[in-house]
Amino acid sequence: MKRLLFIMALVFLLFPLKVEATWYCDYKDLAELKAIATNIKYIYDYRIESDKALFTITLTNIYKEFYVYDVKNNKYYYPDQNKDISEITIDGYQSGISYNFVIYTTREKCEEETVYSFYVTLPTYNKYYLDPLCEGYENYSLCQKWNNLGNMSYEEFKDDMQAYIDSLKEQEEAKEEDDFSIYWLLEFYLKYYMYILPSLIGILLVTIYVISKKDDIKF
Repeated sequence: MKRLLFIMALVFLLFPLKVEATWYCDYKDLAELKAIATNIKYIYDYRIESDKALFTITLTNIYKEFYVYDVKNNKYYYPDQNKDISEITIDGYQSGISYNFVIYTTREKCEEETVYSFYVTLPTYNKYYLDPLCEGYENYSLCQKWNNLGNMSYEEFKDDMQAYIDSLKEQEEAKEEDDFSIYWLLEFYLKYYMYILPSLIGILLVTIYVISKKDDIKF
């Protein structure tokens, strides 16, 4: 038995088997693919249907050895194999949601690798932004086209907008009262300044005299 094991070991030493690691993606290949994938960009457009925004996402600079996996919708998308670089346009995305896209490759030995991953976050559409209550208040948060109002009902929107409008009116009225008071005082002074000014000068002189006398006493 020992002799048999010795012979087998000798055979392995004299005729070593060449083993190729064919099950993994070469580091250089993966690095190259990742560098190419970072050039992938996206743009989106939208349309309004029944007070909802639906988006179209276009992925550009898709290399022909890549394909795209939409994680949320569990769908795969493939570029035009007749072109080295192409784009993929996908429709039906909803506002206010962040979509994760993962890039895979068809290159041999690298099929199981995640080459690149990125998110496309779509803005939240505010269906109340064209309401008549927003006229003149377009810059207010409740009236901006893209703003997340949560589950705010229309009644809540109207109440909040009316409260905001009323608060602005109160501020304007208070400002007008302050402006009127300042204007009234100025007008009063201009009308009677020949009496007021000498009195103020007299009071100032008396004050200076009293302060100087106190300083003399202390000295």
